[in-house]
Amino acid sequence: MFRHDARLFFSQARNISASLSDSTESYPRINDIPQCLLSDRFTGRSEELDIIARTHQTPHSDRPIIFVIYGMSGLGKTQLALKYADVAFRKKEYSFVFWLQASSTAKLHQGFINILNLINHPDRYHSDENVRLTMTRLWLESHSRNPSLRWLLVIDNASTSSIPFLRENLPRNNALGSILLTTQSDVVAKALPASSDHTLQLTIPTTQEAATMFIQEVQRALPQMPLSQSETEDLVMCVGRLPLAVTHAASFMAASQMTLSDILGMYRSDQKLQLLTWDNKLSTYEEKSVATAFKRKFEFLDQHSLHAGNLLRLMSFFDPERIPTDVIIDGLKALKASTCLTKKVETDLPLTTNKRNFRNRVMRYISFQRHGSNGSIKPEEMAKFTRTTAVDRMVDSISETILSPIRLQEALAELQDQSLITRIQSSATLEVQMHDLVKFMVQEMDMILESRTTMLNFASCIVCNAFRLVPDRTSPEAWPKCERIVPHIVSLKNMTHSGTVPELKWATAELAEYFRSRGLYSEAESYYKEALDQSLSASSHPEFLCGLADALVKQGQYDEAEKVCTQGLHGNDLANGNISGHSVTIAAQLVNVYDKQGRYAEAIKLGEWILPKPGRTVDPALSDTLQTMHNMGLAYGHQAQYDKAEEFLTQVLSSNERREGYGPNHPETLRSVNALANLYDRKGQHEEAAKLYMRAIEGREKLFGADHSQTLKSVCGLANLWMRKGLLGEAKELYLRALETSKTHQSCDNPDLLRAVHGLAAVLSFQGNYDESVIQYERVVAGRMAILGAEHADTLRSMEGLAIVYLFTRKLPKARELFEKVLTGRRKCLGENHPETLKTKEDLSYFQQMD
Repeated sequence: MFRHDARLFFSQARNISASLSDSTESYPRINDIPQCLLSDRFTGRSEELDIIARTHQTPHSDRPIIFVIYGMSGLGKTQLALKYADVAFRKKEYSFVFWLQASSTAKLHQGFINILNLINHPDRYHSDENVRLTMTRLWLESHSRNPSLRWLLVIDNASTSSIPFLRENLPRNNALGSILLTTQSDVVAKALPASSDHTLQLTIPTTQEAATMFIQEVQRALPQMPLSQSETEDLVMCVGRLPLAVTHAASFMAASQMTLSDILGMYRSDQKLQLLTWDNKLSTYEEKSVATAFKRKFEFLDQHSLHAGNLLRLMSFFDPERIPTDVIIDGLKALKASTCLTKKVETDLPLTTNKRNFRNRVMRYISFQRHGSNGSIKPEEMAKFTRTTAVDRMVDSISETILSPIRLQEALAELQDQSLITRIQSSATLEVQMHDLVKFMVQEMDMILESRTTMLNFASCIVCNAFRLVPDRTSPEAWPKCERIVPHIVSLKNMTHSGTVPELKWATAELAEYFRSRGLYSEAESYYKEALDQSLSASSHPEFLCGLADALVKQGQYDEAEKVCTQGLHGNDLANGNISGHSVTIAAQLVNVYDKQGRYAEAIKLGEWILPKPGRTVDPALSDTLQTMHNMGLAYGHQAQYDKAEEFLTQVLSSNERREGYGPNHPETLRSVNALANLYDRKGQHEEAAKLYMRAIEGREKLFGADHSQTLKSVCGLANLWMRKGLLGEAKELYLRALETSKTHQSCDNPDLLRAVHGLAAVLSFQGNYDESVIQYERVVAGRMAILGAEHADTLRSMEGLAIVYLFTRKLPKARELFEKVLTGRRKCLGENHPETLKTKEDLSYFQQMD
């Protein structure tokens, strides 16, 4: 009986399909899209609309084209599908447009059956729903030879749970049909027979695009409202440029009629969550507030995938740009090892004494970091920590998930399916991206204070233990690993109450050292100062003082660097030369400061106190010794004692090249290379100098990049050399390169920028462009006087260059006045018999002959 009914059913279906393929009169055009959801302020996305249109218009096989739009919630996937469907229908590209809601299988099921109602199909009232589903598919597969009966099937918000239904019920043939599907997950796109060129991933709009969207939304309701472009861009950045959040903010502004400045202030305050929770009843999005969109996802995770939800809570404390899963795994393993937990964590059992033991040990570990080996925990604190609570179970769940490869992948897949993260698989590692708004909503909306505090400590322990695993974090070989960890430590430190986390206190000085080794001196300065504030006594941490002084020197803050050094030294130590112990490290840095200040005699005298006395062995492996010798070599060179300078600098270079952990391409080695190149240039050994400058430039470009201040210092040195050799074109090109980059990355009064300005002024003078040369010289003289003082050697050198240009342009009174100032300054700074002093005397004799 069943077989007979089935044969009869399919016979009728074929007859109906055949009759429909020959007639179009009984089927008026149908546009089933929910017009009420289509925003009349739809803007942008023209490129995406063109891609969808071209794809559906391209000739293809006898199967309907399946085009998938995917991306995170709130990007406007539904609006894009609505806009395309509406425009295409109005252009009469389709006779039928059917809209199916696919947020659940039940809605999808009902949507398919409703197609029969729309076309008045004779079997629309059939008692068997499976029959009606089959008839829907068969009707969509018919009309394959009638171009006037093209249809578009839009399936909105499909989830992974709908994949089996779609595979079974989507039409399998009919080239006149098109399917447009939106989903939050690329898993759906991969599961359906859509080729790679039939998918479109929606991304976050640019700041300019989001700002335009906001302005159009506001001005439609408040056309007279003044809107600052810069404030608008700041506002859209506050909501992560997410279209849902941007239109939500615009609607709030229109409804409240508050000024843009006031609303921006609210988004930057603790009222941000309240704003995101505001119910926008006029929204064309399914969610009437930003908070609602995320709340539904969090509730789903708590009900169906708690381990994924807990993992999301932990990851929300990391830098959202790139979260490396291998770092989290290694950090948790190191944390377990450091807490001496040797027993295996059971993954399939409820909370056990073993897990409580792990929490106890973590608590003791944190206490050890705070108080040292003798630290103790108050009984009430331990009792509060060890009792079984929801927060405890959260930590257990996260630990089990991270240490189980299968559960970790399942959790990440679920989070990506909910469009809360994006997985990025490289050749060796798996990384995760999270939108800023997801991070904010997880912490502010989904977590109570106790769990936030626990997650902050837990994430800090994981990341800092991963950082400890990296050997010699200041070496170039370790930098690639550090680059994957440091942003997460910085993210944790920027959070509220992070100053009380013991692990993050430890990381402060480590970050300072790391940033200084990378040549990021402003960041290093900030963390060194924080580390000193955390310590009880600055003198007990000479490495902090030296690091801070060096970072200040590199930024041209010489007087501040001197104050830092003298802070760690007793006045009598400097006066009597009684320097030992920790004072040696600080005094070695002070030699460098004196040299940069132009106090060359003082630098040499202090260096002689630091270095071993005659008859004692010099240990080239000691950093203090090498640093002192390097700085003394620079001072000797500035005093034109070239033989002594070369002796010191070549010994330091040789020691660094042989030193364990350093080698020919270490930053300190390249520092010695650059210093020796500068010395050879002064001595007139131009070929040797050129080779060393090129070596320094190549090495520093690889380590720091072409636009780093250390690289540009070598570039300017080579430019000086080309200028002395008369290669003015080559020199000017290098100066302009250094000058342009310095403008972008450094303040206008930075010594490296002024070095490039001085060189460019000199080249312009040699080329006869005196007017422009005067402008540049006056600029650099003013800058160096402000930073270095009127009697610094570099300031005097720029004043001399300006005086020469005045001389060439016959501005003799100005030229003579400057030459006299230069001579006075050089007598005081360099001495009566220094070559530069003698040269200035010779220049002044020209004016005496004129008298």
